[in-house]
Amino acid sequence: MHPLSMVEDEHFHAFVKAVDPRIALPCRKTLTRSLLPEMYAEAKAKLVTELSLANHISFIADCWTWLTNASYMTVTEHFINDQLKMVSRVLSTLVLEVSNTSENIAANLKSVIADWDVPEDKISGIVTDNTSNFKRAIANILKWKHIPCFAHTLSLAVKDAIHDNPEFYAILNKCRNIVTIFHHSGPATLKLNQLSSGRKSRLQQELPVRWNPTLIMIQSLLALQEPVTDTLKCTEFEHESSFSGFLSEFFAYRVELPGCSFEDRISFSESFVRRCRLCRKRVVVEMRNLTDANCQDGYDSVGKHFLNAISSDDIRALYDNRISQLNLNRSGRGRSASANYIIITSEYKKLPLLPSSKNTLKAWRSKQKDGILLPMIPVVKKYACIPATSVPSEQ
Repeated sequence: MHPLSMVEDEHFHAFVKAVDPRIALPCRKTLTRSLLPEMYAEAKAKLVTELSLANHISFIADCWTWLTNASYMTVTEHFINDQLKMVSRVLSTLVLEVSNTSENIAANLKSVIADWDVPEDKISGIVTDNTSNFKRAIANILKWKHIPCFAHTLSLAVKDAIHDNPEFYAILNKCRNIVTIFHHSGPATLKLNQLSSGRKSRLQQELPVRWNPTLIMIQSLLALQEPVTDTLKCTEFEHESSFSGFLSEFFAYRVELPGCSFEDRISFSESFVRRCRLCRKRVVVEMRNLTDANCQDGYDSVGKHFLNAISSDDIRALYDNRISQLNLNRSGRGRSASANYIIITSEYKKLPLLPSSKNTLKAWRSKQKDGILLPMIPVVKKYACIPATSVPSEQ
């Protein structure tokens, strides 16, 4: 990305003129004070309209630190539109000028939500990491639904497993010591560079702010096993390959999580409504009720068969109406609310789970198109819009 001052660079002007002499470049002042604010206001108004049409919205929030040690908090929103497609937008990236206390985090979150005119009753939940300040800010201060990030929870589980394995933990301490030597010793680093034969010779430290810092450190050691061994004149790597395999599997699983919502984890297959059959007796009863309440067994009071007075178009219309009512009942939209709930619950429980390769929202789009389980669509919009992880807000 180039700085905005590039629009005043003479070489850039010459390039644009060569491409199309009709293009008139704005100056940096016009770009920063007029054009960009107008584009932002237009984009914000469009997004505010989208959010106003959404019935349920979830949010992701996370604090992170840039290379300059400046702290930021990013907030993203996620909702499912009427076409049952996930919509995700970055609402804000705030510079944190105060400490990350629960009160400050709660104030920042409330400010972002208010700035985008999102009513609190539309919030399905907020996904964050497991830190106490976020949990307290959302659950205790704001009284919103807090959902712990699955990726962070999985990472904590792996860390606990490592600490509970004394043998592996001892090996990790040796790895940390080796990396520390090279990061604090100029001669050792110079010797490692000479023996690396052009390969990337920088060992990665185990930084807690990174994802999978232990795996990254071990992989860098394994990649430079021979030159590191020659430099230190020792063998410290004989046990690491087996443990690296375990962490690699964990890493491969975790990298699938960013950007993914619960729709990719919990899935259901399509079900089809069976064709309704209407028996002759039921048709006669319905037509009798439609024509003459005094009819008995298909005959009127003077003994004439009432079918003689009904055209074929009437019969088809009655049949179609009855089929329509049966379909409404089976889709949970009939006249009886209690029966609807029973039918919907029964049909929903019959749906099998889809494998992870299938997309839940795609399956529900098919159901919506076929008019199946329509009362479940608002429930899908409310809960399937919640992402499984807060990792996207860090990227």
